[in-house]
Amino acid sequence: MGGSKEWRNSPDQIFRHFQVLSNELSVPRVLLCPSDVKNRQESTNFQMDFESKGNVAISYFIGADADEVEPSMMLTGDRHITDGRFGVPTVHSRIVNFGTNHSAAFGAAWSSQFGNKTHGNVAMGEGRVSQLKSVQLREVLRISSDLTNQLMIP
Repeated sequence: MGGSKEWRNSPDQIFRHFQVLSNELSVPRVLLCPSDVKNRQESTNFQMDFESKGNVAISYFIGADADEVEPSMMLTGDRHITDGRFGVPTVHSRIVNFGTNHSAAFGAAWSSQFGNKTHGNVAMGEGRVSQLKSVQLREVLRISSDLTNQLMIP
């Protein structure tokens, strides 16, 4: 088998999608944003330490439907993403359908969870990483070829 598809609908197991990258990543600390250390815990290895800490060892969401043949889809990005239509989520690990119904002024945005609410980083399906302001984030979601834009947020 391989991969992590069996964990697709398990918000408490989001870390497993990164765990399958252990042969490509030298250490799991690259999955922890330096500005996110208040609510996260650094892991030293992908076996016992990373698995025991679970979602608190990562700072990035997963684009659940990301596909390499769809370059406009979000693959991963900073987890301090929220949706103004629904308010700031109270559950830390969650799976959210962001959809495409965003306007320039309303919809998805970066929260002040990390102290910076004006921008966040997103890796796209074709490999590009961009720092986006909230208005740019809404545009990426709006023009996405993925109608659900389902994100798994640790």
